[in-house]
This record gives sequence, structure tokens and C-alpha cells, in this order.
Amino acid sequence: MARRSKSPAKRAGTPIPERSHTPLPLLDRLERRLAALGLFGSSAPPLLLIGALHDRTRACDQFISMLRACPPGRHLELLRKNPQGVGIVVALALMIALAPRRPRLATAVATINMAHTFPFLSNHAALWLTALAAGTDSAVCRALLGYGYLAAGTHKLNPDFMHPVTGCMADFGGRFARLADAFGLPTLADAAEASVALVGPPFVVLELIGGLAILLRLKALALLAFAALHAPTALIVFYDFGSVALAVLWPDLLWFSPRALREHWYANIIAAIALLPLTSAAPGSPAFLRAQALRPALLIAAALRLWRRGVWFAASRPRGRRRCGVLGLAAAVWLAVQCAGPHIGLNTSGGFSMFSSLRFHPDGRTSHSYLAVPPRWRFGLSADIVRFANATGGRKLHFPGPGPLREGELLPRSELCNIAWWHQIAVTTVDGEVIEPGWLPCSSFRFRKFSPDGGAVPRWCEW
Repeated sequence: MARRSKSPAKRAGTPIPERSHTPLPLLDRLERRLAALGLFGSSAPPLLLIGALHDRTRACDQFISMLRACPPGRHLELLRKNPQGVGIVVALALMIALAPRRPRLATAVATINMAHTFPFLSNHAALWLTALAAGTDSAVCRALLGYGYLAAGTHKLNPDFMHPVTGCMADFGGRFARLADAFGLPTLADAAEASVALVGPPFVVLELIGGLAILLRLKALALLAFAALHAPTALIVFYDFGSVALAVLWPDLLWFSPRALREHWYANIIAAIALLPLTSAAPGSPAFLRAQALRPALLIAAALRLWRRGVWFAASRPRGRRRCGVLGLAAAVWLAVQCAGPHIGLNTSGGFSMFSSLRFHPDGRTSHSYLAVPPRWRFGLSADIVRFANATGGRKLHFPGPGPLREGELLPRSELCNIAWWHQIAVTTVDGEVIEPGWLPCSSFRFRKFSPDGGAVPRWCEW
């Protein structure tokens, strides 16, 4: 028998908490104030918080690995130089402590922590923040996810994606091979590396079909494409984006009872806490790879259990039953511009070009086979290139991506200005220009750095 749709009152969803809790006046007052302001409404936190939980847990994994690899006696120096890592650990602890009883406050903590890297937003953080602005039950929110998949698939339509050495499909095959070796499956490892050329085209097609299906609200096709993409890639540690995308997709298709949402949250908390110590294994070792594959496997199992308890919305349900107005529309426009940015000179990083091997030249050209935008139609942000010389006091500047910023490397002026703002330190170009840090970043768009010879980037698979 087909399952029945729930009443409109139940469709709106409820927050995770249902039970009474020990009163803490300050936290209770903050929670009531957020509710009064209409921020972080009750339908948004439950699943979005689970996406944030996995995102912050993976970032916490990476920070723990950095601490472990730090030379003896240098740990305090690392903590001082990496305040964002400390912030991720603190935010994760606060989310876990607050979410069961104060979901709005926990969502506020997650939002602040995800936004603290602005304008260096990763794609999953950008999706999470824009989805929160749009509201998980709005048509705009579904459009955001569809845009993301369409952009990701379109960016992969370039010859470098399938390069046998530097392409991202070769990188994926190598990750699967190392994982198979860690579990003692050499035959499967050889098959993973040999099948790269066969798997690449269907992978891109799945992303494009998934994006269209989400935009058109073709439920079965969207979920099939979604599962085919994220179930295998989660095993090679690409589960942070998948968990956020899951939180964005499901509320538009299924209704979940408060009890199911609460149990799903607790199951994910237990998995996150239980598996964090496993990152004490040496990065890249078989024990580390097995531990890394265990968390996404538990995520998939928890998602399947939640899926079985969900109830399909009626086909006649009005689309976009709670449209989010100006804020959600602005979020959709912002994300769409981010997706088009690599081709119109607004950004060379982010914009859902992750793991696409899309190469960028200092003059604004890309390696895309079908989207060669004429120079007169491109913005000048990527064309205003400067050459980095040094920072005040000779301090090394951490560049969001592959290593520190080195003398002679090229990057757009707006990106160097953003880096100065991020570190709150003056930087100097080879021409003697001094860029002082401002109160605000110079641009909300990210750029990759170029090598001193001005070669195209990236040279290998990067997010």
C-alpha cells in the first residue's frame, strides 16, 4: 500500500528536541531571541545540522592529523598559528552539546564557524550557507542544489579531467586502489586503477542528470543519480559535500517524524565522537585509510535507515510551499554567479569546479572544451595579476590551497588583498606596492595562485 502524505502542519517539520531539559538562563534566552528574530527556523536545523556535523568532523580530523604530525614541542606554536583549527574543534564540541536541546543556537554556531573563512568558502560550505538562507523546504533551495550539480558536471567537460596522470579521475582511481590495498584486496585495487577511463564519462553524465532531475523534481531519478554518485565517493572521504547535499535534497521530497530526526542526529553524533580518535593513526597508513572509510560507511547506513522511515510528499503538493523571499533569491543568484565565475573572470576556485581538473591561465582563459568566453565578456578580477614579494616581518602566509604563498608567485590583486585581510598583515608586491589589510575582504570570490612562470593551474587534481 502506498504511504500517505502527512498533513500540512506535520509537513513543516519540527526541531530535534521534544523533551524538557535543565534550564540554563543565558542559553535559553539566546535560543528564544533567535526564535523571536525568525532566524534558523525550525524546519532548517535538523538535517542541515547533520550535514554541518560531518563537515566539521572531517575538518577536525584534518586538524588532529596536523597536530599529530607537528614536531615535539611545537604544538602550542601550531595552535597559535592555526586559530581556525582551534575554532573548528570548539564549534564541533558546541554543536554536539547544544543541538539536542537548542537547535537554533547550534545552527548559529555552525553558521558562524562555516562562514569564518569568508571569502575562502569551500563548495559544501557555500551550499550549506545558501541553503540555510533559502530554507530547506523551499523551491529555491532545491534549485541551489541543482545548479551545483549541473555546474560540477559541466566543469568536468574538459580534456584534463581524464588525463591519465594529473586528471581527477586518475586521482579517484588511485584513492580507491589505496583503500582496496588497505583492506587487503589487491585484485580490486588493480581493477580500480584500470577502470578509470571507463568510469569517467558515466560519472560526468550522472552529475548532469542528477542536476536536471533535482531542478525538475524528478524524485526517483534524482535519488538514483544522487546515490550512484555519493555512495562510492563517500568511501574515499568525499562525504562532507554529500552529507550537506543530502540535508538539502531530502526535506523537499520526504517528511520525517521528529523522533526519526532525533535518532538520526544521535546516531551521527555517536559515530562522529567514536571515530575521531581513529585519526591518531599515521595519515596514509592502512589503519588510517580503513578508519577514514568507516565514517562515511556509517553515514550511508544511517541515511538508509532514515530513508526507510521517511514519507513521500503527495505528488500534488504545491512546489515551493514556503518560498523564502528576497534572502533566498539572493542566495540562489549568488550561487549561480559563483558557478559561472570561472568562465567570466570572477573566480578560479570554488564555483563547483572542485575536482574537475579545469585549468586556468593568468590571462583568464580556461581549458574547457565548450565554454570559451570571449575576453570582452569577462570581468577584470582575474586579469589584474600581481607578483607577491613578501609580508611584513617576513611572515609566511598560509594560502587556502597547496601550501604557503611564495615569493614570485602570481595571483590577482583582489586575492592578495583578501589574504592581507585574512592575516591582518601588510603584503608587498615585486613592484613595491604595499597592500594594507582592510576592515573587510576585497572580494567574495576566490582565486588560485599561479607559479612564477605563469603556467596554467592547477597542475594536479585539486578541489
